[in-house]
This record gives sequence, structure tokens and C-alpha cells, in this order.
Amino acid sequence: MKISTHALAVVLTSMLVFSAPLYAQQQPAAATVSGQSPEVAMAKARLDGEIAALNTGGWFGRSVAIGAVTGLIGTTITYAVAATSTPELPAEKKLAIANLSPDVQAIYEKGYADKVRARRKSTSLKGGLLGTVAFIVLVASSGS
Repeated sequence: MKISTHALAVVLTSMLVFSAPLYAQQQPAAATVSGQSPEVAMAKARLDGEIAALNTGGWFGRSVAIGAVTGLIGTTITYAVAATSTPELPAEKKLAIANLSPDVQAIYEKGYADKVRARRKSTSLKGGLLGTVAFIVLVASSGS
């Protein structure tokens, strides 16, 4: 799912508008280097990390193949592996966020990892189920 710049702007603006009354009740927080409050910087880092997580690394194709060979058992195993995977932030993305504070970098990396893991789970389940359907069709056609 690709998020447009307009959608990102709407989400960030909504976050700012709806959280303004909360800021009025709190002590002013220390600003980050870019002049944003830490809360806004953290929210933006989380969204940026999620947006950066575009590629699932071939989980769909592998899941289709495993589902076609092993059926629902393979689909379940593939999904479990995807759910417990630990995605690593690519080196070029680490370089892109190197100038941010360590807290913002950690939030970015967590957003990236969470989104990649969610996408892996989704694509492995879809691919595995597609492969399982192919497995069932093969088994049913060989029995007749």
C-alpha cells in the first residue's frame, strides 16, 4: 500500500490539531534540532519508517511454493516464521537517518521493522493460501 504525500500531510496535520489541547496542559518539551517537538518528531519518524518498508523480500513467492508442496501445514509454518522474523534496516536507510537523535532513530527502526513484519505475515499468508489451493487442486485431480 503506497501512501501519498497528501495522505501523510493529512495524518500529520490531524495529529497536531487533535493533540494541541494536550500540549496546552503540559510543560513545554525541549525542541529537537529541526524545531519540532519530540512528540511530533517521534510520530514522523514512526511514519517515515513504515513508509520505507516497501519490499517484503520474496515472501509471497516462497509461500506459494511451500503451500503448493506441503499444503496448509507449510502455510502455517511460513506464517509463523514471518511473524517471528527480525527485519534489519538496510544500510542506505541507516545512513539517511544518521543525523537524527538516537531516540528518533530507534522509533524509525521500530516502525520499519513492525511494518516489514506485518507485510511479511500478510504476503506469506496470502501466498501460502494460494499455494494450498493449488495443492488441493493437484491432489483432487490426481485422485480422479
